[in-house]
Amino acid sequence: FSDAEDPMRVVNVQLREQAEAAIKDKVATMGIDEVLAVKQPIIDRIQFKNVNLLGNYSLSEQFEVIFCRNMMIYFDRPTQEQLVQRLSQFLVPNGYLLIGHSESLNGLNIGLRCLKPSIYQKEKA
Repeated sequence: FSDAEDPMRVVNVQLREQAEAAIKDKVATMGIDEVLAVKQPIIDRIQFKNVNLLGNYSLSEQFEVIFCRNMMIYFDRPTQEQLVQRLSQFLVPNGYLLIGHSESLNGLNIGLRCLKPSIYQKEKA
């Protein structure tokens, strides 16, 4: 894939390590110019919604991966813990939460284990 073909298919290569660790080859392939290209079956399942992460909301399904990058740096530790506990409710068992490199969940009671910096996995139920 190239940027010119379909820019919606392109994921910034800086996310490559995190994406590969969490979702492997079944989801994306390397395109030209070191750009990770998301496969069409995954694109078809992507939804974008505006949600107040600290508000009262529900989602109709659970997810294998949740990307919450560079959001928690704006919250204090108790609020971060509350937010991650809430997000983890929407992860399937063994699902992944990917956060920003400048963020850390160390010391929080969240029910996720750290696989690598910024990559967390929900514990089995």
